[in-house]
Formats: sequence, C-alpha cells, structure tokens
Amino acid sequence: MNHETTTPRESSPRRGITGTAAVALLALLSLLGTAVPASATTVDSPGFEVSEAHILEGEALASATSGSDERVFNADAARKLGASESAIADYSLVLESYGWTVTGSVVSTAATDEARSVIDLSRACSGASGYTGYFPPIGFQFALNSCQTSQFIAVMGVIVAGGGLATGIALLTGIGVPAGAAAGILVAIAALGTGFLGVCQAFSSNGGIYVNSGIPPVPPSCWGQ
Repeated sequence: MNHETTTPRESSPRRGITGTAAVALLALLSLLGTAVPASATTVDSPGFEVSEAHILEGEALASATSGSDERVFNADAARKLGASESAIADYSLVLESYGWTVTGSVVSTAATDEARSVIDLSRACSGASGYTGYFPPIGFQFALNSCQTSQFIAVMGVIVAGGGLATGIALLTGIGVPAGAAAGILVAIAALGTGFLGVCQAFSSNGGIYVNSGIPPVPPSCWGQ
C-alpha cells in the first residue's frame, strides 16, 4: 500500500441516536445472534451513546473489506464511502498486523495512539483465537487469546469514551469475524461497558476469553478460556 502524509480530516462530533442513526443501528444489531451460557458474565449498561458518525464509518470500512478468504481492504474505496483518514489508518494498521493486504493510499501518520498500542500488545500470546461461526440461535462467537483480550479490552475502553471504532472493527475482522457484523458487535458491547470483559479475563486460566455478541434484550456475554 502507498503511504502519504496529509492533514487528517476531523471526525464528526459524538451525539445520541436519532433518525437515520437509529435505523442504521437497528440494521447492524439485527445481524447479531446470542450465546449466553449459565456461567457467562454480564453487567448493566453505563449509558453509552452511539453517534451516526460511528455507524456510517463502520459501514464504510466494512463495505471496503473483502471476505475472509481474500483478506483485502481497499483504503481508496473506504475513503470514497466517507471513512476518515484516521479510521482508514487505524483499520489498515491492525489488519496488516494480522497478515491482511491493504490496497490504495493510507495516511500512516493519521493512525491513533490507541491503534498503535494494540499492535504493541501482540507479544507472547496464549489461548485460542478466531471466529467460531454463526450458529442460530447462538449467534456470532469468537475467541480472543491472551494478547487479543488485552487489546480488545483496551480498545473497548476507547470506544466507550467515544473513539476507536475502526481499531475495534479491524481487530475483530482480523481474526475472522465478518466485517459487516463487527461494528454492531462492538456497539452492543460498548453499550454494556467493559467491566465484564475484565472479569472474564480474571477467571481465565490463560488470559484468553470467549465473547458472545448478544442481541437485545439479551446482552453480550463472555467467559474465560
């Protein structure tokens, strides 16, 4: 991929759900299934607000991402669909760390510190990793090894604070979760908060966890590996 230096575009301000944003969110969440075993851990919602910008950017990144077989992300296509330079840079950086191919122009200097820190956490990993599939009525399930669990918890904290969605989508897409479903999964978990992920990690024998997407009214859940 070509790397160039330009001035990153400013991201849209964070705001609550109204109109088109609500419809888009419901469309994303309608893709999700649920997997909630008796031992799963959940917590109450801290009141996370999803912005229309969050949703539209996630859709743009997903539309420019090939299936898991090709493992290619087209940065130019994402840009044409409205993705910001920082989102493209974050998404590309994390996907490349998983061995994906990125085509088109990427402003590497636009990558955020959060995305770079995710890469730095990839050291001496243990545990299972990967997308396990969609099994009605179980839904989307994926495993995160010890490194990815720490990455995921860190990224989810940033998303809850209003940013980092592109990095989170890339992390899930990189392990095989369908790109079109990744944004909805992250939004659902962000609405719940990140505390339950840490609890699952604490009870894991190797630092890795399994995460279940959940679908309202059933929240996302997880358990230690």
